[in-house]
Amino acid sequence: VTLNGCYCRRHLFSNESASAMSHTSVSYYRHVRRSSIKSLMISPAAADAAAASPLILLVLLLSSVLTTSLAEILHLTDNNFDSVLSAFPSSSSLVLFQSHDCRYCNEMRDEYENLSNDELVRDDRILVASVHGPSSPNLSLRFNIRSYPTIIYLRNGRMYEYRGEHTSQLMRSFVLKGYENQGEGVAIPSPITLWNRMEFYFKAARSELGDAARGELGMTGYAMVFLTGMVLGLVGVLMYVVAVVARRKLKDV
Repeated sequence: VTLNGCYCRRHLFSNESASAMSHTSVSYYRHVRRSSIKSLMISPAAADAAAASPLILLVLLLSSVLTTSLAEILHLTDNNFDSVLSAFPSSSSLVLFQSHDCRYCNEMRDEYENLSNDELVRDDRILVASVHGPSSPNLSLRFNIRSYPTIIYLRNGRMYEYRGEHTSQLMRSFVLKGYENQGEGVAIPSPITLWNRMEFYFKAARSELGDAARGELGMTGYAMVFLTGMVLGLVGVLMYVVAVVARRKLKDV
């Protein structure tokens, strides 16, 4: 039979040929599925099982999606920090606090990306994340971030600060084993509240005044100490006047 110049033989549509075509289609379908999961880096036996079972294939694909998400740098903010990390309860997290204007942050960008693609880091299910500090003030307050870049490691409810050089090899060594040199670390701070914010500002002011009093800030520091003393003195005088006036009114009554 000729259809538009193409020759179709009648025996292609016999029952025997139809059965052969069906078998060939299934084999080809399994071959395509087997080929499509080569990127999952699993054993040949698992690949054959996945090709034969859509359910197994679905499980492997979901695992692949999770692995892929772990390999990417997660960009966290005040709004999504806790929700994103809680989505990976069995994972640890390395978090870089950085700023776009920070030269050192820009210099270590490639090394940090290399770390996120490291196979050992992925195998240990470690999330590699980044926070833009200036646009996430609550997280900066929560983790007491005073300079950029600052790298913290969150694992099993404890926090460890990385203080080494910004190379992918050294950061990998830290998250895999090196953090243990800091003992038990410290507890991960709770989300920021109004009281936490006031407490942070008080500690920051006390720290700055301490540096100024020791002369570490030069003449600017001395001026800061002088002005702070003036303000505290005026507040003290005002409180004394209020107390005297209140006492006189009580006597009159």
